[in-house]
Amino acid sequence: MKKIYIGIICASLMLIVGNIAQAAEGDVWIAPTTQEIGANTNFDIDVHIDTGGKNLGAFNMYLDFDPTKITIDTIRGVNPSLDTGKGFDKGLDTINYIMTSNSGDIANGHFRFAGITANGYANGNNKHLITIHVKTMVAEGTTSLSLRVNELSDDFGHVLTAGNITGAIATVADITAPTITEVTPVTTPTNDITPDYSFSSDEVGTITYGGDCSSSTTSVVAGNNTITFNPLLAGTHNNCTITVTDSAGNISGVLNVTSFDTTTSTCIGVSSTLEQNCIYTSVNTMDVNKIIPKIKVKHFHKKYKLHKKKTLYLRKKKLSFKARNQKLVNGRVQLFINGKLKRETIVGTNGEWKLNKKFKKNGKYKLKFKYFNSAGNFLGQSYKYKVKIDTKKPKFIHLSAFFSKKAGDKVVFRATDRKKTKKVKTGIKYYKYYFLGKKHKTKKPEFIIPVGTLKGLYTLKVRAYDKAGNKITKIIVVRVR
Repeated sequence: MKKIYIGIICASLMLIVGNIAQAAEGDVWIAPTTQEIGANTNFDIDVHIDTGGKNLGAFNMYLDFDPTKITIDTIRGVNPSLDTGKGFDKGLDTINYIMTSNSGDIANGHFRFAGITANGYANGNNKHLITIHVKTMVAEGTTSLSLRVNELSDDFGHVLTAGNITGAIATVADITAPTITEVTPVTTPTNDITPDYSFSSDEVGTITYGGDCSSSTTSVVAGNNTITFNPLLAGTHNNCTITVTDSAGNISGVLNVTSFDTTTSTCIGVSSTLEQNCIYTSVNTMDVNKIIPKIKVKHFHKKYKLHKKKTLYLRKKKLSFKARNQKLVNGRVQLFINGKLKRETIVGTNGEWKLNKKFKKNGKYKLKFKYFNSAGNFLGQSYKYKVKIDTKKPKFIHLSAFFSKKAGDKVVFRATDRKKTKKVKTGIKYYKYYFLGKKHKTKKPEFIIPVGTLKGLYTLKVRAYDKAGNKITKIIVVRVR
């Protein structure tokens, strides 16, 4: 449930206060000062007045509000037969008044209400005129409620002295905890010591792990999420838990991961000549981390390091992987892509190994390396690394080749990395632009013509780079007028 907090606001200044100041003749205000209401939920506001010791003969007012955030609930409200309109009830001190409302302008954020009487007048410094029935329209946000007074008159028709008009501020706060549910449990038993696990969440948020299980994935999206657990010991894992915390700090209930076993078994996917010696053995996380080397990727004559928490964006389909570890001398290294064995190589006498792989098309890939010693025994496996291959250039969005601007004006040159296939989208990483012989680098897709630039024609060269390093260049003519 999400809640709304309402605080008092004086005149046009939105100042939250704890109580109402001493009223005076003609003062009108909304009460209570604070209350908690759920989103898309009905609530009431009361309008009070100080008559200054005079009999209140008639009143005519407006309640103004933002119709995208709140509305008047015209279904509620019980009025005697002489009263017309909907969305309100008479106040405790206006039982003898004939009252009406105009709901025709609610869609524009205005609710008009009025009352008149010839006896049983409201007279005092805190008289309850009306209860208005309101409903929230938003999940979270802030809005204001204000009053406008058209008429206040006494029992002789004389105008009452105008006073302070006080409205309210409404703030919606998210107090709803995320709901998480298991989607796909870990297959059991499994010989994968870094198994995948899927669960759903109805909100975005951050993950907290408990028990045996942990992961480099720390955030979730609304919908289904697949995470890869960090290397686990062989055995039964029946104490793994997950909770999700949303941006407002609300914590979900504990999701108990269905129990699963990691066991020893014959290797899968290795060549038959080595299969007899290929046995998965129990290894703990510390030992695995010692065996896993820092893997370098050669790409366009540059070297990158695979990182368990970061996606590597590349603009070439042919990659070369290389690493060294003395524990792997004369052993083997296998490369798995999206769960399938794709390459295998023998480690040299110096512990160095190298694998080349050419990807057929752009896309997202998960890479994992498995390590075996010279006897063919399984030593450990790497984390699942994420790689995105993107060989397509980004595109500028409706960028004109000519602009007519003044010094100090802004030129916008937004680009996109969306591809027609939608199979891979890396996003724009940064821009470079060249103007008056100077080069600038920025993440913002805009350029401000320097103040003092003389009138005339200038050339502006703009480049957009996606995360894989692909770029697009556009030459723009700028007329400074």
